Amino acid sequence: MLKNKESPDQPRGLSGCCWLLSRKTAISILRYSESGSLGNGAIMEDIMTRNLFLTGRVMCGKSTLIKQEVTPFLGDVGGYFVQRLLCSGENHGFKMVEIANSEDYILEKETSSIHEEKDLVVYLSDNGFWECGIKTFETTGVDILERSYRSRKKIVLMDELGRAEEYAPRFRQMVETLLNAQIFVLGVLKKEANMFLDVIRERDDLLVIDLDTWDYQDAVKMVRDFLSEA
Repeated sequence: MLKNKESPDQPRGLSGCCWLLSRKTAISILRYSESGSLGNGAIMEDIMTRNLFLTGRVMCGKSTLIKQEVTPFLGDVGGYFVQRLLCSGENHGFKMVEIANSEDYILEKETSSIHEEKDLVVYLSDNGFWECGIKTFETTGVDILERSYRSRKKIVLMDELGRAEEYAPRFRQMVETLLNAQIFVLGVLKKEANMFLDVIRERDDLLVIDLDTWDYQDAVKMVRDFLSEA
């Protein structure tokens, strides 16, 4: 455990459901009767699962929340985050960065040219079109996730999973392996529909918190409780 805390019991009747929760839905689920049926009764402090993801509109604070909460435990955390790249203050791309220490855990940085950066996952090309770096997922991404798994990190960070991964089969397979493993996975899901993301959302062992509908402090508490169980 990253913190000393008793693990709460899961209420009966919740197994096999996909926990894609708005705040209103979460509150109703957290209330259950002593008989185990959902409804009025005792309030469970939290519902724990090994796979927890945040979603929500662009720039709503998903990655910032995760960074704030996992930074004290970076020695136990593997995986990656996606760093926003700015040129003269304007967004020109994103790169995949392996999580290692607090000094390098920077969510955005200024760069003189996008061409100076490696491990790009999406970038603004010279012709003005956005392009995906599929190779980054299939090489760097797979290597990072495999390394995190083999080094037996308590938590693997996937910030974020989105659109390009549909075309990166090796990376998708590694994501599935980790979601199926006895390891805690924390991450961000892009808020859009595609086959890759839809399959993840439909898993019965995964909780998705939508920051567009959740109270932010409630989401913070859920992430903290999740980390305390790792």
